Amino acid sequence: MEKDLLIRIILEFEDNQLEYFATTEAKLTSILSRFILDQQLKFILPENYFSVFDSLGRYITEDCQINTIYRSDEQSPIRIRILQCKQDTNICCELTLITSQDETRNQNFNPITTWKEISLWSKIADIKTKSPVDSFFFWNIEHKHIIDENETISFTLGKAESVIVDVLDTTSVIDIILSYDKNIQNIRILSSCPVHSILNNTKYLEQVGLKISPQECTLVFVSNEPEKQILEKTDMESLISYYATLTDKPVHFQISILVQIIPYDNGQEIPIPISHRNITIKQLFDMVEIKDDYKYLASYQTKIIFSENTILSVINETKFFLAKER
Repeated sequence: MEKDLLIRIILEFEDNQLEYFATTEAKLTSILSRFILDQQLKFILPENYFSVFDSLGRYITEDCQINTIYRSDEQSPIRIRILQCKQDTNICCELTLITSQDETRNQNFNPITTWKEISLWSKIADIKTKSPVDSFFFWNIEHKHIIDENETISFTLGKAESVIVDVLDTTSVIDIILSYDKNIQNIRILSSCPVHSILNNTKYLEQVGLKISPQECTLVFVSNEPEKQILEKTDMESLISYYATLTDKPVHFQISILVQIIPYDNGQEIPIPISHRNITIKQLFDMVEIKDDYKYLASYQTKIIFSENTILSVINETKFFLAKER
């Protein structure tokens, strides 16, 4: 038989990739038997055995015709991963998918399967959706973030025995820009999340390198620059999707440290957002628009006047008195 009429098969075992060719009628067990003979492997039950997964990471439990195993197209080879382990070792992760129509699908996966591969499985598994879906996104309910498509199941699980994940289509998510100081990150997030959830998520804060308490910070909506909107507490309750309606640009939130300047003789707070703490007291003073006869910034706690050259990063304060000279 001509070679171009045969199906190319790649067996992945340990660090090796082994090539075989078979007819469309060939059974998986015949390929595996040939593989065992070629490698001179000894599988002694119950001490050890091997498990077989397709290229999507799905656990193959039964013998089948080789041409029924998944491949992206007819020109691509069929890829099969083989793992050798002890019989009493659980090497699979069970995924249960519950659709909005309460339809349930169960599938065992290789722990190193990525969520990109699970998205593809969800698509070819003929899951019923309101409209055609090119790909799915996965929302980690506990940690409140969209799982990176290249993340593996085992990484998502960590030390937990199970994790609950929402399956979303493209209409439910939005890409936003989050920045702090000179760090800028593109973040994919649930569009129905309130804005304050950004500051409550340690994953996002780590991505932009924020090392101070988020309680000392606020968000500034900067998509419509040069206009900037400092978000008040009520603004932070709004959904991210709301801010998408206010601009034709990508939604951009800037994390700012909110400094409160209080004129000593009237107590009215003047909020000033700063993008970082590496500024001097003089630079901070110059940001105050209404100075009148005020000349100094003093500690809110000790009321001691700061030198103009004092760097804000060495002061553990975000409230200052605006003081006059007697």
